[in-house]
Amino acid sequence: MHHLNNNHMVRNYGYRSQLASVYSGYSSLTLRIIAPYFVRWLPLGPRFTPLIYTTYRSSSAMDDGPGKTMLGQMQRGDLEKWLETDNGWKVLVSGVPFTRNWRGPEANDSWAGYLWERQLLLEKMWATEGVVICGDRHEHATTVFPSHDGTSKVIEFSTSPLSQFYQPFDRQYRQVENTDVVIYSHPHGISELRSLTFDTSLPGIWNLGFELEVNGKNAWSYKRSRGLNSSGWHFLM
Repeated sequence: MHHLNNNHMVRNYGYRSQLASVYSGYSSLTLRIIAPYFVRWLPLGPRFTPLIYTTYRSSSAMDDGPGKTMLGQMQRGDLEKWLETDNGWKVLVSGVPFTRNWRGPEANDSWAGYLWERQLLLEKMWATEGVVICGDRHEHATTVFPSHDGTSKVIEFSTSPLSQFYQPFDRQYRQVENTDVVIYSHPHGISELRSLTFDTSLPGIWNLGFELEVNGKNAWSYKRSRGLNSSGWHFLM
């Protein structure tokens, strides 16, 4: 997927953590996973699933609706089953933005042009409050997709590229609908680095952390905790 999984390295650093760095010619994202054992053995560790578009998706010129797909019927069916049944923190890795807040001329080539199918995925993801990591856009944005009843939300982090294309006069990322809520947008700068941390080392508590570095300086950070009680998982902050 563009900017995200052209190339990646995964290294194990022992009992406490696993670190995965995703690099391409343009981008850099560091994933830090902190857990009691190697994550691949953890029933509640984060699960990453890349979405494949080029083989299956319909033309972006089609009218949106049940007949238009980004994923194809088989891949979408497998993804929905995974979202419903697999334990752990669910993370979708998308080569294009999941949000519709990018308003440029190429918006319909992203999920903004496939909103009917996106809604199906959100309905599944709200049950576990999933995370989306996306690429393709040359500035940072963090977006939340709240459920209709306000009890759940999915968050997306834009993670590419390393080199940012600063546009002083054209702000393509902006919120219009309340389905895609801006948490943070950083259009300025020359270079950006990002760090995403999943910490499941404490029993019954998951911690999610995100850090943004722009031009060599810390620009923004985000933290969220999730706890387990008798009624299931719930967010603490």
